[in-house]
Amino acid sequence: KGSDAPAYTVVEFADFGCPHCAEAAHELEAVLPQFDDVQVQFKVYPLTGECNPAAPPSGRDGRCRAAVAADCAHQQGAFWTFTKDLFNSQEELYRSDWAAADLDFLAQTQSLDMPSFKACVADPSMVQGVIADAQAGAAGAWAAPPPSSSRGSSVRTGCA
Repeated sequence: KGSDAPAYTVVEFADFGCPHCAEAAHELEAVLPQFDDVQVQFKVYPLTGECNPAAPPSGRDGRCRAAVAADCAHQQGAFWTFTKDLFNSQEELYRSDWAAADLDFLAQTQSLDMPSFKACVADPSMVQGVIADAQAGAAGAWAAPPPSSSRGSSVRTGCA
């Protein structure tokens, strides 16, 4: 999201169940239009060992389902609006552990092709992208989403 030829890239690692991550995502969305030389890249970092090798198992895999659903929405060009809805519905989704029916409802509100979305979410290989993002975030040995740090012209942000 943002510039196609950025001087700066912000890589946001976030968990859809983390209130601080939701706040950071909203802040980035608000300030991004003020900068024409910045690009934001989003990486999922679920705070559960079910799909993040750096996090302890929680016994709840809903955060993994939400991350996969966001990747599936991305395949239909709706990543940013879908993730915004995930963060805006965070409390309700947390209570249901990101039930498939709730994620389907969000996809329907985005007018996604539902047979394609459901097939994508059901594809067991989709979790590999979630794991890869989590491993990238954990490269600095963080147990929570990586904190903000400057890396040349790239800034990595997290919500811990």
